[in-house]
Amino acid sequence: MSAILAAAVLASAIGAAGCREGRSGQETDLAKILKPGAASGFNVVLVVFDTTRQDALGCYGYAHAETPTIDSLAARGVRFGHAVTSVPLTLPSHAALLTGLYPPRNGVRNNGTYKLTSDHGTLAESLKRHGYDTAAFVSSFVLERRFGLAQGFDVYDDDVNRSKFDESCLDCNERSAEAVTNAAVSWLRQRKNDGSNKPFFLWVHYYDPHTPFDSPFVKLPRFEGRPYDAEIAYADLHLKRLVEEIDAGGLRDRTLIVFATDHGEALGEHGEPNHGMFLYGCTTRVALVFSCPALFDKGYLVSNRVVGLVDVKPTLEDSLGFEPAACDGASLVRTAPDSKRAIYMETMVPLYTAGWSPLYA
Repeated sequence: MSAILAAAVLASAIGAAGCREGRSGQETDLAKILKPGAASGFNVVLVVFDTTRQDALGCYGYAHAETPTIDSLAARGVRFGHAVTSVPLTLPSHAALLTGLYPPRNGVRNNGTYKLTSDHGTLAESLKRHGYDTAAFVSSFVLERRFGLAQGFDVYDDDVNRSKFDESCLDCNERSAEAVTNAAVSWLRQRKNDGSNKPFFLWVHYYDPHTPFDSPFVKLPRFEGRPYDAEIAYADLHLKRLVEEIDAGGLRDRTLIVFATDHGEALGEHGEPNHGMFLYGCTTRVALVFSCPALFDKGYLVSNRVVGLVDVKPTLEDSLGFEPAACDGASLVRTAPDSKRAIYMETMVPLYTAGWSPLYA
């Protein structure tokens, strides 16, 4: 498929694919309600649900979703209606999110065959330079430290249970939402016991919505025929534990929680069972929410601009009062909506799996 056809397909998908209307929120633009430096000294918690469609969440309008924790974050935060990833794959999507650079710039363009090198700065490195404790708890082999995303983290916990490691399916090696939440909560409690008064940056990654769909909720009668929804609901339940730990520590009003999804899942749309081969909206549209009760008094919706995961790093840096490093992303607390702005996308999966042309959009 040519780059021109890919772009046409993507435009059609974003405009008309089965994306449900999001729930209401007061229309705004982030720059109107959050000024540069407004979150100075705040903790930052970045939560990423892997392989989660935007339209699989309650706050984005899915009536059958069981995502009360995510929905509660949106209820006291800013939800972006038109957010996209630059790559519908876990490693390159996270590389773009953490560096603010598109794949050709950061050099990470596929799972397992690329590594982020030290000459590309990350959000963790930026916050560490400004005095933050930094920790990451990831739940998939795809994000192991060997692939370069550990840069800037004091703690990078990538334990995905080596005793059950499956060499034949590298993407299948993961740990559950319960296990990754246990590890993150233990870190928060240890900081409290140590009496640390430094702000912290915590990244927690939930891989459960990725295949195989085998969460404990799958066998519940209400999820019959909906194993994907069951995975997301299970992860949401354990995210609740993480948020409750932040609340119990009296940290919520000084903590900016960013909830994102790294890419979607086709679930058979356009003949694609999973993700990565094409650039349709079902796999490129993502959820993105900035939440903090002290900053946002209710739920807001930004639907007047297209934003990318590459915008998260400069937006956070600007919100915290740091000078954003030069990158491909834009600070959403400083820039006005631009109807001509486009977000770059690509996938190399067709090339590496079938010898076809890669897709660009």
